[in-house]
Amino acid sequence: MLARQQDGDRPLEETVADTQTFEGSWNLIFRASGIIGIAFLFYQRWVQVQSGLLAHDLSTDIAALKAYPNQQVWQAPYGQLWYALNLAIPHSTGLEWTLWIALLDIPVSLLVLFKTWKLWLVYIAVSTLSFTSAPYNMPVLWLTSLGLFRRPSILLGPLTKIPDTIPQLQYVLSWSVHQIGNWWYYGLLMVWFLSVLFYTLTISIRHATRRLRERFLGGLNPHARPGGNKTSNGIS
Repeated sequence: MLARQQDGDRPLEETVADTQTFEGSWNLIFRASGIIGIAFLFYQRWVQVQSGLLAHDLSTDIAALKAYPNQQVWQAPYGQLWYALNLAIPHSTGLEWTLWIALLDIPVSLLVLFKTWKLWLVYIAVSTLSFTSAPYNMPVLWLTSLGLFRRPSILLGPLTKIPDTIPQLQYVLSWSVHQIGNWWYYGLLMVWFLSVLFYTLTISIRHATRRLRERFLGGLNPHARPGGNKTSNGIS
């Protein structure tokens, strides 16, 4: 005898479809709102830069880019990836460089938004605070974001920030890390790195759990009713 359907029960397919429709609607709303927010954020940054509200040590980084590879040890002690990215960005003045950084952050923000809007909220907060106080750290955030699409790429972020010459590394370890104010900038980078790392690890664990379930449970249907599905003529 067929099991009686309980009051309020709905077929699994309908429940899943409704859930997907609901989630899809919210994703669409958040993404549309995010696009508007990204456009507004660029406008705010443009106003900020045009008003001359640049980071206090921005001239040091511009001087390092112009003098590369003969910059002083204390000038922009970052990795070669940082120089490779920023040398490709127009940097005749701090104003020009910062405006380009604000512009290039738009596609990165969109990529994160369409990957996961929840993590995009973290990115927007971190990038806004970083742009205001340390726009030179924006390329570090960009390369860290690549970890969302290919997990090992998350290491590109730290490799961009960490100096790859002995004199610069000695300078950072002996002076920069001992300045309390610098830990604000390091902390912002760490928040985004750990957020991407947590996201990728969560996805990996979820996939691994699914594979184990499929391997050991095989074709078992957790939604099947006791006794199996019966056809109308009683043949199972």
